[in-house]
Amino acid sequence: MLRANRLAKYAQEENGDWKFLMWDEASQGPKMPLGSSGFRWGQTQGKWNLELKDGVDGSPIDPALTFLPGHDFVNGDDHPNDDEYHGTHVASTISEATNNAIGVAGLAFGCAIMPVKVLDEFGEGTFSWVAEGIDYAIEYGDGGEKPVKVINLSLGSEGFSQTVKNAIDRAVSAGVVVVAAAGNSGRGT
Repeated sequence: MLRANRLAKYAQEENGDWKFLMWDEASQGPKMPLGSSGFRWGQTQGKWNLELKDGVDGSPIDPALTFLPGHDFVNGDDHPNDDEYHGTHVASTISEATNNAIGVAGLAFGCAIMPVKVLDEFGEGTFSWVAEGIDYAIEYGDGGEKPVKVINLSLGSEGFSQTVKNAIDRAVSAGVVVVAAAGNSGRGT
């Protein structure tokens, strides 16, 4: 996700670190939707309802779902097709369009998704695939920029992996937020 205050047009925005941009299909450029998180703490009250209008000039936003190039570490190619559909479900929960009277609103609609496949059709994989997937995401560059800001690890394991921990540490050191599943085994304390 790109923060509004990273672009000149929105550089002076109050709480610009908490106003995320989305890609507008019509203008083929980024826009800042009115009512995103940063508006909630602003000096001007009442701009809390999310609207698909630019927060500066009020122009309409036609959000486009953007995919960054992904990779399939299971099959060793650049076609990370989702055999189990869990990744597709999670990606849609995150990036579902909003304000269109269809389905639900995504948590970070308008964000770009980078599909990285590290589990097979049975939901199984290796620690090295997981670590390679994390490294792929943090090393990806686009025009000198490092666009990956959040990595979602919607997976679990019975054991510990120093290899995966090291990859997560590298991601955190690169300024990437890593979100991981808590698990579904039901063995609470």
